[in-house]
Amino acid sequence: MTEASSLKRSPTTPSTPRLAGDYNSKKFKGEFSSSPTKSGKNKTPSVKELMKENICQARELKKVKELLSFLELERKASMENYGT
Repeated sequence: MTEASSLKRSPTTPSTPRLAGDYNSKKFKGEFSSSPTKSGKNKTPSVKELMKENICQARELKKVKELLSFLELERKASMENYGT
């Protein structure tokens, strides 16, 4: 009885061993068996995300234009002071 019980396979041991580079390994599991309902890196952006990005870009553009106009005024002021 002791020999028979020692030769039994544990329930967690797989019947066939896997290779380290098997496509079912944890490393590759996400690439091959990803669910279409899960959000991924290559998903198309939603309208809300596009609107948010557009608003952010518009604010950044406004700041750049304000900075440009400020620098132009500073340049004009320094040229006037330099000329006198």
